[in-house]
Order: sequence, then C-alpha cells, then structure tokens
Amino acid sequence: MPTDVHPNLEEEIRRLAFEIYVEHGREGGHDLDNWLQAEAEVLGTAAKKAA
Repeated sequence: MPTDVHPNLEEEIRRLAFEIYVEHGREGGHDLDNWLQAEAEVLGTAAKKAA
C-alpha cells in the first residue's frame, strides 16, 4: 500500500523493524511488536510531513 509520501512504505517499515530488533539485542519472539512499532513510527512521521 504505497503512498505519495512513502512510495516504499513496506520496505521502510521492514527496515525500521529490523533496526528495532537489533536495538533490543536481537531477541526473538517480538516480530509483531517490532513491526507495529516501526509502522507507527513511519506512519506518524508521514502524518507530520503531510500536515
């Protein structure tokens, strides 16, 4: 679901989710939490840029 602000939305979220995973010591079992946090951060940034 690309947007004008984030044409590579899924890739941005994926990259940030991995960064979060690494920051938390590469601890498994938090895939969804990392994804949702990354998604919120990316979309929150998009909302601020669009406003």
